[in-house]
Amino acid sequence: MNEPMARHELGATLGESPVWCERTGRLWFVDIRAPAVLALDPATGELQRFPMPGLAGMVALAMGGLVVGVGCSIHPFDPATGRLADPLAVLDADRPGNRINDTKAGPDGALWCGTMQDGGGASTGRLHHVEPTGFARELLDGIRCPNAIAFSPDGRTLYFTDTRQGEILQAAVPTGDEKLGLRPFAPADIAPGAPDGSTVDAEGCLWNARYGGSAIVRLDPDGRLMSTLHLPVSQPTACAFGGPDRRTLYVTSARQRLSPAALEGEPMAGDLLAFDVGVAGLPEPRFGDASKADL
Repeated sequence: MNEPMARHELGATLGESPVWCERTGRLWFVDIRAPAVLALDPATGELQRFPMPGLAGMVALAMGGLVVGVGCSIHPFDPATGRLADPLAVLDADRPGNRINDTKAGPDGALWCGTMQDGGGASTGRLHHVEPTGFARELLDGIRCPNAIAFSPDGRTLYFTDTRQGEILQAAVPTGDEKLGLRPFAPADIAPGAPDGSTVDAEGCLWNARYGGSAIVRLDPDGRLMSTLHLPVSQPTACAFGGPDRRTLYVTSARQRLSPAALEGEPMAGDLLAFDVGVAGLPEPRFGDASKADL
């Protein structure tokens, strides 16, 4: 088992969506079920918590600061006041019970936003492409639990999974209104657990959290298993590179559905963990910034 170089005790029910902001030197993430947006300043250890009015599915960087998914609405968020602005976009209004899940700002300046029925009981989720104007286009339908959204360093390849299916997929990033042509990247049995959130390092390798598998795996650009980071938590949910040199891998985790006995044996469940993995990550794109669209 790999011991974290830092542990931030949260006891989150469902920690998710970590993203490093170089402007503020903070790691932003959510506890979906608290519900809350959180910000960690690693330099001081200060942790800020911003309560949300509904299930907080994601937080992402934006040109003006941050955007947060609450229920199925995407809101600009001002951390200086802790307030949400009016929704920029409302998704899946025709599907009661859906909420926003894994979401990333892409190199084209848009949000690539997954939705799902809360709890993942039915295949009513979608993958949306949300422009800075708020216009949303459906890319995929029939999803139970969208995850692993990430982009290759050149911005041309999208990674995606439906956690309940287990296979990690890839696709060429559409340049227009064409359909998303998904193809296999890594099989469901490449590692224990189910594929959850992902990030890509500066060498083009995909790091994927294995929910229920107590691990983060590193996959090369051809989908081959390179290494496994064994964790002291069974339910890692997502990972992101951060810190001044982007060489710290932050891992969010969950304690939901763990029995009292399991929690007693897993004291770090729901905490935010930090690891030195010997490789750097990439700068995170911002919603509304298309400067990387032609990489």
